[in-house]
Amino acid sequence: VKIIPFESKYAEHFYLLNYDWLDEYFYVEPYDEKVLKNCKEEIIDKGGFIFFALYQSGIPGFIGGIILGLGFSAYVFAMYNTTVANANFIIQTQTIFLAIFGYIFLKEKISILTIISIILAFSGIFLMLGGSLTSGQMVGNIAAFIMPISFAVLILTVRKYPNVDMIPLQLIAGIGAIIMGYL
Repeated sequence: VKIIPFESKYAEHFYLLNYDWLDEYFYVEPYDEKVLKNCKEEIIDKGGFIFFALYQSGIPGFIGGIILGLGFSAYVFAMYNTTVANANFIIQTQTIFLAIFGYIFLKEKISILTIISIILAFSGIFLMLGGSLTSGQMVGNIAAFIMPISFAVLILTVRKYPNVDMIPLQLIAGIGAIIMGYL
């Protein structure tokens, strides 16, 4: 979070934010309207202060938001194109992908027991999904794998960049999912 003092370029944001808040929870009086529209003259020039808090997530947050939006969209697509059981079972593979990606990208150690467990888990997944590998459900099953992969990538991004504010990525993910939903 970056705290900055008032600048003229933020005057409209100040007006809209405060006007909407007053309108939602109270009511906007003519004096309120005057102060909000002329905040520099009515507040700052009279010795008052206006501060803004800016969240900056940068490139890691933007990429994380896109990846999370892709995961959201893939989940919805999977629910329409495979069984609910398959989609939700596949989503639980997130920890497997997290272990694999952690080894590849963060150079984390994986024990032999973990490697054996991953192999057994994937064998079990293919065994359970084997009966539903028709062409229609196969597309849904593949789409369902996008969600745990995207979540694993998101968690790795957060771990790799611990000092970057990742809260705004949820907004980016939501907007991305909306756009993908309309396509």
